[in-house]
Amino acid sequence: MSNTTTPTAHELLAKMRAGMGRVPAAIEKSTVVDESLIQEHMRSRMYAMPQEGALDEQTRVLVYLAA
Repeated sequence: MSNTTTPTAHELLAKMRAGMGRVPAAIEKSTVVDESLIQEHMRSRMYAMPQEGALDEQTRVLVYLAA
C-alpha cells in the first residue's frame, strides 16, 4: 500500500507560481470556493496536458480554462 500524500491547495498554488510566475485568477478564485478544484485540475492536467507536449505551461492552462 502506498503512503503518498496529496499536496495541499496552498502547495499546488505555490508550485504554479514558481513555474509560471503567477497563478491565473480563475484558478486562484476557484480554490477559495472549493480547494478540491485545484486537486482535480492537477490530476486532469497530467492526462490532458503532458509536460512533453507542444504547448508551454501558460498556454496549456489557458486552453484548459477555456475548455
